Amino acid sequence: MSKQNITFLANLAVVLLLMFGLGFVPPFPGLNVMSMKVIGVFTGVIYGWIMLDIGWPSILGLVALCLSGFMPANDLLASAFGSQTIVMILSLLFLAAFVQQAELTEIIVDFLLSRKCTVGKPFLILFNFLLAGFLAAVLSQCLAVLVIFLEIFKEIVRKTGIKPYSSAIPAFMVGMAFSIVIGDISLPFKGCAILGIGAYEAVTGQRMDLAAFSIFMFPMCVASIAFYVLSCKYIFRVDLSALRSYRHESSKGAQITALKKISLTAIVISLALLLLPGIIPSGNALDNLFQQLGLGGLSLAIIAVLMILKVDGEPLLDMVKVAQFFPWKVFFVLVVLLPVASALSSDTVGLKSLLSSLATSLLSDLSPSLVIFAVVLLPAILTQFANNMIVTSVFVTIICFIGKALPFNPVILSCLVILSANLSMFFPAANPMNAILFAQRDLVTFRQEASFGFLSCMLLCLFLAVAGYGWGCLVF
Repeated sequence: MSKQNITFLANLAVVLLLMFGLGFVPPFPGLNVMSMKVIGVFTGVIYGWIMLDIGWPSILGLVALCLSGFMPANDLLASAFGSQTIVMILSLLFLAAFVQQAELTEIIVDFLLSRKCTVGKPFLILFNFLLAGFLAAVLSQCLAVLVIFLEIFKEIVRKTGIKPYSSAIPAFMVGMAFSIVIGDISLPFKGCAILGIGAYEAVTGQRMDLAAFSIFMFPMCVASIAFYVLSCKYIFRVDLSALRSYRHESSKGAQITALKKISLTAIVISLALLLLPGIIPSGNALDNLFQQLGLGGLSLAIIAVLMILKVDGEPLLDMVKVAQFFPWKVFFVLVVLLPVASALSSDTVGLKSLLSSLATSLLSDLSPSLVIFAVVLLPAILTQFANNMIVTSVFVTIICFIGKALPFNPVILSCLVILSANLSMFFPAANPMNAILFAQRDLVTFRQEASFGFLSCMLLCLFLAVAGYGWGCLVF
């Protein structure tokens, strides 16, 4: 038997023992038998996510929760698959898949890098390059965007004569890793944002205002990119002088077809409709309609309309074509997270009060500013060694558990966690994109990439703790 198979079986054994065996361990002080069963399911799922996969451990965790006796299987499966939240999430994931199918990446790159205002301004070129990556990731799949942008960057290096192992290389590469990843949290129809929102709603039982989330998150992401570029210029003193003569040439395959125009228009209208219930005043006919539909019904209505509309005889949203882009693993992460988070926060399990007491004792001696910085810093560090979706869902769940023990708005802290858990920028294990970037040994050393990424991450954590919380107080 190969070493890989032995490792898999050993990790599988740990998952099974946690999910199905922890309930037989005598309860720790302050807990009961049901507490141990639910904690076993939760820790088993987390361990499986980190060590094995995020798909089948989620499904197995749902099976284990059914066998725990926390609630009848019919009620449990109804809460997992039939809630208003999960219907909304299902529709948002279909919308995200539709966005990826539109293939708008090269158009965005050409538009931003060919602006006359960038000529002779190296740091504005860097900002527009990273902003293009961010916007492309909003409308596509992050890894696919990185592959395209890495080739564009290599072309820039060849044209401008940027020297390998110079400070400009890690500035671009760390920036790519950072700006492309946060594209997946900037709006409420992106995968990692959906996970964070789902975790918040599952624990608190309150609906996240999608309009307020977008107003907070999108500008905060852009501001973070701007702060990173300013740090490169004024703190790290990166030499980008070779870019003064750079002129961007438009991509050959970046034609704006009628289908792409219609797809982009449909995306903007769909997002506006999803944000509308949180903006319009209450008490009118439109508000009453949205109240009747709920976000789940509204999301389904948008998907139905996109499927009805046809371009050149083909449906605008074709289920067969979109299916290959649908993130089923993300869906099943949320399917198990919603009932497990609900179980963990229930009075029957009793974990919520225990965690709140523990958090109060640990954080009582810290100043408010240090508490906020710790909330930002911990996910940012852990996400370098674990999947950012896992870190997001776990930390948002914890923040919402101990919300009453902290003198801060849990919505703001949850949004800051979602942001910081995606600062995966200074270690190759953080995500597949980092692994690709660290592998570019002909351009950058491991030490250069890791040290530049670490220092940038620390500065961004400080920026998020100060500017992020301040902006959150204005929005929420």
